[in-house]
Amino acid sequence: MALYFFDTNDGEDRRIDEDGTDFPTKDDARRAAISLLPSLACEELPDSNESLFVVSVRDAAGRSLFEASLTIKARWL
Repeated sequence: MALYFFDTNDGEDRRIDEDGTDFPTKDDARRAAISLLPSLACEELPDSNESLFVVSVRDAAGRSLFEASLTIKARWL
């Protein structure tokens, strides 16, 4: 098991994961990062017509390993 840290950014607030989570493989950490994106977007519904939500994954040494993002674009037709 390895410890992974999931930092999030919703365009207004950046949250640094101080605790981390153990995962057996880096692919499990990757899936967890991607699965965080919808809940992150739901927590902070965008006021603008375009919003970017990002989850960054670090290892215990602080090295960036993976990043996943979700863009919401809204427009009147």
